[in-house]
Amino acid sequence: MDRYNRNLLIEGIGSEGQKALNKAKVLVVGAGGLGSPCLLYLTSAGIGTIGIVEHDTVDISNLQRQILYSEKDIDFPKIDGAKDRLESLNSEIKIQLHPYRLTSLNAKELFNTYDFIVDCSDNFKTKYLINDTCVDLKKPFSFGTVIAMQGQVFTYIPGSNSLRTIFGAPPPINEQVKASQIGILGAMSGVIGSIQATEVIKYFTELGELLVNQLLLINGLDFTFQTLKL
Repeated sequence: MDRYNRNLLIEGIGSEGQKALNKAKVLVVGAGGLGSPCLLYLTSAGIGTIGIVEHDTVDISNLQRQILYSEKDIDFPKIDGAKDRLESLNSEIKIQLHPYRLTSLNAKELFNTYDFIVDCSDNFKTKYLINDTCVDLKKPFSFGTVIAMQGQVFTYIPGSNSLRTIFGAPPPINEQVKASQIGILGAMSGVIGSIQATEVIKYFTELGELLVNQLLLINGLDFTFQTLKL
């Protein structure tokens, strides 16, 4: 267990907590700006089985924030580059690839094979699909989003507030703000994705308090952190 020595030393994790991480099965939807740091930290922490849902290829504009990839990955499938990078970091875990778009036709069957879902997607349609599927299946998930210098995170467990109870229905398509319109700072993606990974680790080790019925708001311009109780 030398690899996980620094985990074992944390009060509240220890050997039992590490065993729980090694047994965990986590699905990450999206291997981009949020998914990159989240996947790296889940892999290094020793999550036993990590699934990745990703259908896109690497574009040079991704490299500003999607730290799983390098210039050699441009024009190749993200999911393959992610697998290579994660396996080079930790060969002891299992990486399962789902190289397709998440839809209402495949979400339930896919989610049923995992213990926890991490929403690292970048669009409202997918986020609401993840939310609705997890609520229906009573499956815990982590929600994360970032735009420009702003980020939001919360964690859902069965019976708690979900995306719909917090925000209501998704905004009309013509009112949806996209990173391609106003930008996104790569380092802010790293902050939010790292928090999501931390929530996953806390969930399986029962360490600390999760962001359940709480919405964490982060403003990177002045680094104010607000936690809204829901």
